[in-house]
Amino acid sequence: MRPFALALAVAAAFSGASAAQADTFSPPGVTVGFVGTVTIRRDTPIVCDLYFTLRTTPYDSNGDNVAYVEDLTVTGSPLCALYDFPDISHSVYVSYPVAPPSGVPAQRLRAYGVQMSFPFMGGFCGPEDIELYWNDGPPATITIPVGTEINPPTPGCKISGVFTSALGHTLTITN
Repeated sequence: MRPFALALAVAAAFSGASAAQADTFSPPGVTVGFVGTVTIRRDTPIVCDLYFTLRTTPYDSNGDNVAYVEDLTVTGSPLCALYDFPDISHSVYVSYPVAPPSGVPAQRLRAYGVQMSFPFMGGFCGPEDIELYWNDGPPATITIPVGTEINPPTPGCKISGVFTSALGHTLTITN
């Protein structure tokens, strides 16, 4: 299923980072799988299982790179199929600590342009930039905090969840 192309949904479409950001997702050019549960809320909260992969890009000439959501699968109750997260190739960047480059582990990431649709209920939310919490573990986790909203044009679209690194390489993220 392609429904949770978010997240990060869990986790997202993101805008470009500049060389001054010096984000480093290591190792470059690999895929890391994350699994967990996500709570999606438009009206009534629905808890679903979510699996997504994060792919790191090769380093640029400055030694920086980004990551993006490459694949996303939502399973669980039949209600989970009512939601979709279109355009899953969201870029992920470090939002804290911020530039100048420090080489310290990232604590927060930002997913840009996350969208959620609920075609059977006639609506959509986003695109919206969402903040994610990163913990390098072990195991590494990405958290969408409770209360995170994917708003315009429809208010009240909420998402939260915790996703654990479950497949692939050990990921290190610094700024």
